[in-house]
Amino acid sequence: NYTLENDYFFIKPSLQLDFTRYELDENLNNTDIDSLERSIPLLSIDTGLIFERLAGSSGSWIQTLEPRLYFLYVPYEDQSDLPDFDTSLLADSYNNLFINNRFAGVDRIGDSEQLSVGITTRLLNIEDGREMLSASIGQAYYADDRRVSLNNSIDDADKSNLMSLVNYRPSAAWQIQLASVYDQQEKESEQTDIAFRRHQQNQVFNLEYHFRKDSLEQSTLSFVYPYADQWMVFGKYQYSIRDERPVQNLAGLAYESC
Repeated sequence: NYTLENDYFFIKPSLQLDFTRYELDENLNNTDIDSLERSIPLLSIDTGLIFERLAGSSGSWIQTLEPRLYFLYVPYEDQSDLPDFDTSLLADSYNNLFINNRFAGVDRIGDSEQLSVGITTRLLNIEDGREMLSASIGQAYYADDRRVSLNNSIDDADKSNLMSLVNYRPSAAWQIQLASVYDQQEKESEQTDIAFRRHQQNQVFNLEYHFRKDSLEQSTLSFVYPYADQWMVFGKYQYSIRDERPVQNLAGLAYESC
């Protein structure tokens, strides 16, 4: 890869060759083949612009506007004979619109011919550069079906769901985050994550809500509180709203000698 950038733009073309070889004692996908190879090129171009202006009545803030384009081309290769040891499909999120493989792990490389479009705005303190607010929204558009999957299915949608991400920091200690995935065709939310976090002087407090359509709705409360130089207490309460029962609860006492 090679990056060209200055104060108002960046462009980063990248070419990657992914080579994987398997030597298996027993291939459950194809019992006649125990030695397998896969070689796939991945081409991407990531580019964006950065605009800024003074904001606020006294000009004490800088507001940015940052459009971004990401082109990705990965040719299709049949990988159904390859084993699946630890691969999973990445969750839909704004940041995952700008990566070159939709799978985690090394056992699958997703084919794609896509253009991801995103836009971000930030509010920065003009004195110390602290980011108080950032908000992003984006979507991917596909020129062809995605044929590589973990269940032999084909994704023929011509565009992804609409992804958004908002981070708000009213102070150095507090952070509020909202991430959303919206299905424009069904006109409903597919995924929502809301988090309130406080982190200051080794004190941690988290209050979270997570929603996945038809599969999950949970809330979580967690904390870490040091009450002496080497001692701290911690706890977590995770509750399934959908199943109306606790998922994971823990409490503990920790000692550190260093």
